[in-house]
Amino acid sequence: MGLCLLLGSAAASAATINVSPGGCTLHDAIRAANADAARGDCSAGSGADTIVLPDGHSVVVGGTALATITSPMTIRTASGGMASIVDDSHRVMEISGTSNVTLQNLILSGGAWDANDGSGGSGLRVDNSSGVRLVDVDIENNYRRGGVTPFGGGIHATSSSLTIERCSFLRNKVSSSLATSRGGDIYLKDSSASIIDSSLRGYPFRDAGFYYLLQSGAERGAGIYAENSSLQISGSLLEKHLGTDLHLADHSSAQLINSTLYHDNIDVRERIYLEDGSALDMNNSTLFADVYGIFSMTCSGCDAVNVSASNSVFVSNGALQTCVQRSHVDGGNGPLLFSSNVANLFPVDD
Repeated sequence: MGLCLLLGSAAASAATINVSPGGCTLHDAIRAANADAARGDCSAGSGADTIVLPDGHSVVVGGTALATITSPMTIRTASGGMASIVDDSHRVMEISGTSNVTLQNLILSGGAWDANDGSGGSGLRVDNSSGVRLVDVDIENNYRRGGVTPFGGGIHATSSSLTIERCSFLRNKVSSSLATSRGGDIYLKDSSASIIDSSLRGYPFRDAGFYYLLQSGAERGAGIYAENSSLQISGSLLEKHLGTDLHLADHSSAQLINSTLYHDNIDVRERIYLEDGSALDMNNSTLFADVYGIFSMTCSGCDAVNVSASNSVFVSNGALQTCVQRSHVDGGNGPLLFSSNVANLFPVDD
């Protein structure tokens, strides 16, 4: 009898909270899951809850920002369609001080954050949280405005661990007014991230956004900026950022596996920039920077950079070279070594 009661209690430890038009709102659903109590028209949460949005549902955030996620939960759609969350006055979502949060089949767009508080993440901020998963999430058209340190247009993560799988980043940006701006799509600080089968795209045309990134400090990490962080990118594409796709600083490390970093427009920087003893390991990957002889990787002001690569290529100004290894180079002046082994050029979307 005691065992049966124990099993019954465990089975009831999580609740499903259904968001519905005119009924339970996403804001109240998050509050209910955080508090394990009913909020608004939403039923009470209980443990690691699941919040379900109807396929095709659109949440337009008004004067009050969505509640911060502070407990384990999953937010997804009912049957695999996409639901959109739009907010042009605040960051779209925030996760803080928790673990095991999954966001799935969501579009986070239009976020705008301009508070002078040293934070960022107009699409999503993750702080002091572990086991955060984004699956089939689109993060697009988010803008980190102003502030002393405008970091992370799409995602800003501090002291956290993330898994980003089958996600799309498009046209996220940071302020053009300050040279301290970093991380157009993703900014990592004291964090770890695994990016799998995802795409991060910047501005493919010479529009206002194109000039915007050129004029901002986000030319260093217009795609991803990592500070004292570890990163694995596999099966992914970073392209058409006006500025570096990947910037590693403060002893960060990254693995680049079966991935392509690509740009064929003018006025861009190298695809990868390393400094402060950061390290990179490449396998079956391509760095394509076919612009005015700009090299596809640069080290500047480094104390000890270690770069190793296998079956990978650098393309610079039309020249195809097969990369073998670059190791322990101070100041970016050491040679890059190449051999004639066959390497893959992965397909790139136009």
